[in-house]
Amino acid sequence: MPVPKIAMIELDEPRPASFTLGAMCSFKEETGEELSTLGTNLSPVHIRAFLWACLRVHDKAITIEEVGDLIPIEDFPAIVDQLMSLADDSSPEPSDSKY
Repeated sequence: MPVPKIAMIELDEPRPASFTLGAMCSFKEETGEELSTLGTNLSPVHIRAFLWACLRVHDKAITIEEVGDLIPIEDFPAIVDQLMSLADDSSPEPSDSKY
């Protein structure tokens, strides 16, 4: 079984995060929205939920409230950049498949 790509997101300490199908589903369950349809229109609520979903892959006990408290506002842009890099690096290459 392939191992998901892991990014170390700099919060209170470096924390592992992975963008997986499970993370996408957790985001949808938390926000009611499909991550893929939001494009670059991500609010702070979306960013918090997206980061939480990616961190949960490695830490099932972390809560969305804890994640929000781990993000100092002055570090928000850098954390968003790290998260977007993780998403870009984890996204599959387009294929010619119909599936």
